[in-house]
Amino acid sequence: MQSLAKSLNVSYQQIQKCEFGRNRIGAGRLYELCSVLGVPITFFFEGIPQQPTVSPNSQKDDKTDSEFGNVIDQMNKRDTLEIVRAFCDIADPNVRKKLLAIARLLGKPDQK
Repeated sequence: MQSLAKSLNVSYQQIQKCEFGRNRIGAGRLYELCSVLGVPITFFFEGIPQQPTVSPNSQKDDKTDSEFGNVIDQMNKRDTLEIVRAFCDIADPNVRKKLLAIARLLGKPDQK
């Protein structure tokens, strides 16, 4: 586990906290973990149902469900995965912030 922590540039204690469920793993870190372990990201989701389940007592919001489905559809596209990989390869956090700002601006519809 120490070599895993070193590969991810985190402490051994951080790995332990994730292992025991005390800390959550963000998407970026999960991607790094997949690279280090040589497994696809789906490895961590095996056995989880494809569609989220809704408890009978909760109110269903169709708009939220459709937006959630749209996000999953987008994440399964090859170009989305490629851009995420390229983004994760950017070492400078300031460059990542600037690129994110540009992407957000490009994603907005024309506002005139």
